[in-house]
Amino acid sequence: MRTHPYADKYPMLPDDELAELAESIRANGLRQPIVTDREGRILDGRNRYRACELAGVQPDYVVYDGEDLAEYVIDCNTSRRHMSTGARAMATALVLAEDGRRRNGRWTRGSIDITGSGNSSQWRQRLTEAGVVLDYTPHLANNIITGTLALDAAYREANQAKQSAEAAKIAARNQARAQREAEQAEAERQTRLLNELTEAAATQFLAYIDSGEMTIPTAHAAWTEATRKQREEQQQLDHSYRTTMRAIHTALTTFQGGADYATTIYTKVYPHEHRLMDPHEHLTIPLINTAIDYLTRLKEHLQ
Repeated sequence: MRTHPYADKYPMLPDDELAELAESIRANGLRQPIVTDREGRILDGRNRYRACELAGVQPDYVVYDGEDLAEYVIDCNTSRRHMSTGARAMATALVLAEDGRRRNGRWTRGSIDITGSGNSSQWRQRLTEAGVVLDYTPHLANNIITGTLALDAAYREANQAKQSAEAAKIAARNQARAQREAEQAEAERQTRLLNELTEAAATQFLAYIDSGEMTIPTAHAAWTEATRKQREEQQQLDHSYRTTMRAIHTALTTFQGGADYATTIYTKVYPHEHRLMDPHEHLTIPLINTAIDYLTRLKEHLQ
């Protein structure tokens, strides 16, 4: 499943913590759904999604309908225990920058305030330092996020470049490297999009690409929109199926005590039925017979 570029700025949990999360989900289920944007890209829940894969659990999804995706992703990552403040500031700075909120060596007005820690002078300073790193030594950003380089050390190097007469040359070299990396990333992205169209047997849109009528990204976007309703209908069906199967499982779990437990329930619980339950909820022989027929037919299908 695709991840939104903003969410990708923050690192995944370490393998051992992912394994612990997977075990928790396997034992207790997924308590918080995966949040996607309208295009189906993960905004929040990459770790939960990966843990569900490890646990063999089908996750639930919800779509974020807000407009400021950068603010939402940042808000979801304000308290990451496995990241230092400097690493979190660097990842946050990358999101803000990609969202167009850094111009001429400054964060645009209000940018820091949306990060959830806008009233902290220390946090503002960290984001300021991260911004300087992005401006002059962007190749160090990933090392800061992964924890192999402290933001303080990276900022000192970036600040020296800023103050040096060679700052322009350094920035030009870094920009060229960033451009090459961006071109490589774009090439990889287009390859991935083309592979998705090929695997989906989207022959009409592949033909548009071959004829030059559409670029790969344009064709993929058109295909995504054309198949959106179909995916939404399938998701609704899957949700309905899952709800039904879980309801049956919950009911069957109640019956695990066997006949003796049924006697206990009837003698201790059901004397209170008229006081606690509405008439349409009362236990009746026809209702029990219908349930028996239902379970008998399920059993026949299982055999």
